[in-house]
This record gives sequence, C-alpha cells and structure tokens, in this order.
Amino acid sequence: MAIYFFGDTHAGIDIDKIFFVKDYIKEDFIIVCGDFGVLWSDLEGKYKQIDALKMEENLKERIEKLPCILLFIDGNHDNFNHLKALKQVKKFGGVVGEYLENKCYHLKRGQIYNIDNKFVFTMGGALSIDKYRREPNLSWWEDEKISKKDLETALENISNFKGKLDFCVTHTCPQSFLKKTWRTNGYKP
Repeated sequence: MAIYFFGDTHAGIDIDKIFFVKDYIKEDFIIVCGDFGVLWSDLEGKYKQIDALKMEENLKERIEKLPCILLFIDGNHDNFNHLKALKQVKKFGGVVGEYLENKCYHLKRGQIYNIDNKFVFTMGGALSIDKYRREPNLSWWEDEKISKKDLETALENISNFKGKLDFCVTHTCPQSFLKKTWRTNGYKP
C-alpha cells in the first residue's frame, strides 16, 4: 500500500496525471494537495455552469473507477460554495466532506487524520495572485484564504495531538518561508 501525492490537478486541465498511474491497489490513497478543481460549478442558481458540471460528471465516473480512495485539500482554485455543501462524515479519525461515498473526500483545514496508519495534518487554502481577473463566486472565492479560525483549529489540534505527525499536507507555503528558501538558493522573489 502507498500514498500518492499530486498537486494542482485543476480538473480538466491537469487531472489526467492521476489516471496515468496504472498500478494503484485498493489499499492505496491518492491525496491532491489543493486546486483539485473538480467541484468547480455551483450545483444551482446564478453561478451554475453547465459545461463545468458536465466535466464534473465525467470526472466522477473516472474517479469511481479508481481502485483506491482519493482525498483532497482545498487550494485557492476550488469552489468553496460547493465544498461547504458536501455531506460531513466521520472518516480517518476526523470530519471530512464526502464527495463520493467510499471513494473521494475533502480533507478539512487544520485537521489531523489517520490515513493508512500515518498521521496527516492538513491545511488547505492560499491567496490567488490572479483574483483581479476573476469573478467572485464564479471563478474566485473569498474563503480561499486561511482564516483566523482555521489557524486556531490547527493550533488546538496540534497542541492536543500526542503522537508524531508523518505528513503535513498544504497547498502552498507561507510567503516568509518561500522568500527565505529562495534567498538561500540564490533566487530573488
């Protein structure tokens, strides 16, 4: 059994990389580290996008055919209205958003999950550098940014956790860390 990590699948743009792996087994897990993008359109109302919903239906069928479970955290290019509408269920030692029963789940911010006997801390979210080109609730959502409540939840869960974390899954890193890393490696942000 294995855990496979992928980033930025953006639904129809780059999700095929998940399906190129041919040797998944039932006991494996796939984790998309933000910008899953499959849940792009609102299901009804003003922001319903027919083309995006058709693509989502096609991708659902492909995901359901995977032999293993697919998990994802949110990034900054995910529809938070759609994510919030997911049924909340207990799984992996915490609460997740159920997208496809027994197949695909949204891992919440600031949580610690037990996945394949590995303790996984999750913190989705990021800031869109291109939000000026996007339309609120159609291609950009205010909830993309990590809130004070998200941070408080994370700190509380980490403080109460008595084990060793095996993985920290995020969509991106803090800008201060990125700048320091870039400078160390000779890049200028």
